[in-house]
Amino acid sequence: MDHRTLEAIRKMATVAIEAEMMRALEQSANKYLGDRVAAIIEHLHDAPEDGGRGNAPTGGPGKAKR
Repeated sequence: MDHRTLEAIRKMATVAIEAEMMRALEQSANKYLGDRVAAIIEHLHDAPEDGGRGNAPTGGPGKAKR
């Protein structure tokens, strides 16, 4: 094989590897973020010990006055 052929194969291999890396990274990020969102939603819906408000805002010092 001559130099040009090897260079062409190298470029194609680089493109293929980068595409596969991006696909794998996207899948991994989607799984991680999906798991995090699921954990947050589950936490927000946990049964509260105070009789039903859960983790909803309590209207403490940051509550807007009307």
